Amino acid sequence: MGTGAIGTLWAAKFLQHSMPCRLLHRSNPEQSGDVISCKLRLIKLDNSQHSYDIDSESIYHDSEISRLLVCTKSYQSVEAIKPLIPRLGDTATVLILQNGMGQHQQLAALLPELQILLASTTEGALTRSALEVKHSGAGISSFGSLNHSSRINPVIKAELARINMQPEQDIEAVLWSKLSINCIINPLTAIHNCRNGQLLQNPQLLSLTQQLCAEIEAVSAAMGRPDKATSLFDKVCTVATATCQNFSSMQQDILFKRGTEIDFINGYLQQHADRLNIPCPLNRQIISQIKHLQYP
Repeated sequence: MGTGAIGTLWAAKFLQHSMPCRLLHRSNPEQSGDVISCKLRLIKLDNSQHSYDIDSESIYHDSEISRLLVCTKSYQSVEAIKPLIPRLGDTATVLILQNGMGQHQQLAALLPELQILLASTTEGALTRSALEVKHSGAGISSFGSLNHSSRINPVIKAELARINMQPEQDIEAVLWSKLSINCIINPLTAIHNCRNGQLLQNPQLLSLTQQLCAEIEAVSAAMGRPDKATSLFDKVCTVATATCQNFSSMQQDILFKRGTEIDFINGYLQQHADRLNIPCPLNRQIISQIKHLQYP
């Protein structure tokens, strides 16, 4: 569910390994039987082009779902999954691959009996057109259980291993690390309408980056998630340099007048800052600026 760049890339990964996969599309309930035959086009890292046949079925279709990959925007998760609840079998597994944090707990409350897996990736992907995706950067992909003590079905592990997704004992630590970087690159590039690399090249943006890093590191330390090996600023520099010519997803959302994931990125961090009484004035200001710019 969710055919943006990452969702389309993952569908292509499944198809490359001959793993059954269907897309889900919105429709009216009276069109529940709709199944549409589609072509998915993948441009690999070496620029070779590949085409795959794939079916897209209505969210109201009556077939049972045993494995669901959720790649929608974080703020769409709960409403998007509600029509699918009757189709999720008792042993279904839901894998969430999205930006941000906080939506996982919402989905766990909605689906208390099912196993929910969280995933993170540093793979790069760009949508060229509908169901056409460019794999723009190699990366690391991992997954783990929302409940650390919950045992993951070994069949699921084996299937995800085929597409180079590795199990992670503390997946929330991985997600927090990625969130910390996204809290900086996403909103600053969106507010200043710039490419990722400009955060390091423009003195004013560099100063804001450093200030925001300090606020986030204070929250991370108070939560017991400090990274003593590498500073957050160094991590941001590494990512911004590697993706210097890229536009962030939030910059694109603002540019094309879409909603943003600010509540699940900087907003999630601010919730913890408020709970721990840690002042984060720049982060709070950034949230306000994005909400003023975003649509609707």
